[in-house]
Amino acid sequence: MNINISVAMATFNGEKYLREQLDSILNQTFLPYEMVICDDGSTDGTIDIVKEFSRSAPFPVFLYLNENNLGYADNFLKCAALCKGDWIAFSDQDDIWLSNKFQKICCVIESHPDDELVLIGHTSKMADGNLELTKQKIPNFKKDAYIKRGSNFGFYCIVGFSMVFRSNLITNIDTDLRPRLTSNSRKPPGHDQWIGMLANAVGDIAYISEPLAIWRRHDLSLTNPPPAHQTFADAAKISVSALNPDPYILLADMAKESAESFAKISLKSTSHKIQKRAFAASTNFAKLSRNFRLRAELYKISKKNKKIKILAQMLQLNAYGGQKFYALGWKSFAKDVLVVFGIISR
Repeated sequence: MNINISVAMATFNGEKYLREQLDSILNQTFLPYEMVICDDGSTDGTIDIVKEFSRSAPFPVFLYLNENNLGYADNFLKCAALCKGDWIAFSDQDDIWLSNKFQKICCVIESHPDDELVLIGHTSKMADGNLELTKQKIPNFKKDAYIKRGSNFGFYCIVGFSMVFRSNLITNIDTDLRPRLTSNSRKPPGHDQWIGMLANAVGDIAYISEPLAIWRRHDLSLTNPPPAHQTFADAAKISVSALNPDPYILLADMAKESAESFAKISLKSTSHKIQKRAFAASTNFAKLSRNFRLRAELYKISKKNKKIKILAQMLQLNAYGGQKFYALGWKSFAKDVLVVFGIISR
């Protein structure tokens, strides 16, 4: 197979589980093209473990030591930018890859030889710190699938350890153009959220239903969601049951920032195709922002006749049943009808 996949690993004080993950990469039936490791200031034995591994690995291993702590998301993106392969696989320092992960990924890449496929996601098992498997799978793709560009919700995300993506999502798009998607700290999206949004906006996505990794969750995990601020996922969960406008205002603001971000990408990307598709994504995020803004207004006002007018406007704009990228869905419509006619209320 003439396919080269780089492994991008972000490390920080990971000595406890690092060797097991490195061994699982070494045991791949299809070896990576290279491995790039960016360490974010480890004070334990992490760096020594990496250096020892690099001396015997049958593929190039490049270690970079950050002068300043970047945090895991920016460290992953820096690491990906240093990769030279056509495809990039994010690797946490504490998981386990099943030996056929890259082999399966390569089969999917080979079956789609054009350049439309930009991201492949696979099912992963979940385990505790001792690798005792739970019943949970994250993500859990029920069947293999091929998803065309823009067919997922605009804020599409897949966890980083379960994705392999085309390197042009990094090389042709400046990561500094990321929007701010949190309510308090105004931080940009994490590495996996950003790659997911980009992939959905500019190319196609494939799913592999077979589990190809084990996600180890433990007290030292770096990728637990930070509790200090509300992310898009948090806001989306709240919005399902929300009977006040605040979550929808937040989501509208997030979509507006994303529209502005993709507009900048359409001007600055080095790829003409990405420029055109980023512009289309900007338009779709603007529609998503408009839909959430109208929904916020519907939940804000109290007069029934005004609520009915807004609901009619949203139907006219196809806010519920339009393209999945910006549509709110018919379950949202059903809830909004109940709110408008006072069947459910605050």
